[in-house]
Amino acid sequence: MRGHAMTIQVEPSTEKKSTPVRHIALMPSASPATVPAKDAAFLNSLSIVTHDLRGPLANLGLLMEMIGGLIGMGAYDRAATSARKARGLISTMSGMLDGYLERARTSGDPLTVMPTLVDLGEVIKTAIELNRPKAEVRGVKFDCSAARPFAVSGDHRLLTEAVENLIGNAVRHSPHGGTVFCSVEGKTGSVVIKVRDEGAGLGDVELARALRPFSSLSKASGGESRGLGLWIVRLIAERHGGAIEARRAKGTGTTFALRLPASGV
Repeated sequence: MRGHAMTIQVEPSTEKKSTPVRHIALMPSASPATVPAKDAAFLNSLSIVTHDLRGPLANLGLLMEMIGGLIGMGAYDRAATSARKARGLISTMSGMLDGYLERARTSGDPLTVMPTLVDLGEVIKTAIELNRPKAEVRGVKFDCSAARPFAVSGDHRLLTEAVENLIGNAVRHSPHGGTVFCSVEGKTGSVVIKVRDEGAGLGDVELARALRPFSSLSKASGGESRGLGLWIVRLIAERHGGAIEARRAKGTGTTFALRLPASGV
C-alpha cells in the first residue's frame, strides 16, 4: 500500500487500559516472586549505565583502529586529529561516570533530572560527534537543521544521551552511504527533535515493541544492539514530561520524534 504510515506514541499513562506499548515492565524477565524490588531497581540502573558506555567505547575502538592505520600510512596530521576525537570521547565517558556517581549519591536513580537551560543545537552537535566514527566507517552522512535556536529546561546529560541513542540507532539502520536527517522544530507548547534514517523502515510488529526494554529491532544492526537504547529514550522523555513517537513510511526509513515541553520540566 503506498504511503502506508504507522505512528506509535508512548506517554505516561494514567488509564487502566491494557496496551502493549504503554504498560511496560522495566525488567520483563524478572517477577516479584524471584527478584526483590530493590534488586530489580539496581539491575535496571546497571542496564542503563552499561548500555550508555557501550556506544562511546565502540566508537573509541574504531578511532584507535583508524589512528593505527593512519600512523602506518604516515598520515600523522590525520592521526593527531583522530587522537583529539578519542580524547574527547574519553572525556565524555568520564563525565558520564561522574554524573552516574552523583545521581547514585543523591537519589540512587541514574535518570534523575537535574534541570538547567539546555541548548538543543549543542545537544544534537554532541550526539553527532559521539556517533561520527561509526558513521564514517559506514559512509553515513548527517543532514541536520533547525528553524531557529531552541533551548528547554531539562537535564543536559540525559537529553544528550537520548538524542545520541536516536542518532546511533539511525546510523545502525542506515544503508552504506545513506544519510541521517535530524531537525528541531517548535510546536504548540512543545519542542520536537526528529531523527530519520534511510533504511528499509520498521515493520508494524517492530514499531509496536520498539520502546520496550531488551527488544532488538532488526538484524540490520549486525548484533550490536541490546534493545535498550530506545527504551532509555522513552524513560528520559517521560522524566522530562515529554514523549517519544515512532513513525515509518514504506521505503523512506523510520522517524523518531522526541517531544519535550517548551518550558519547565
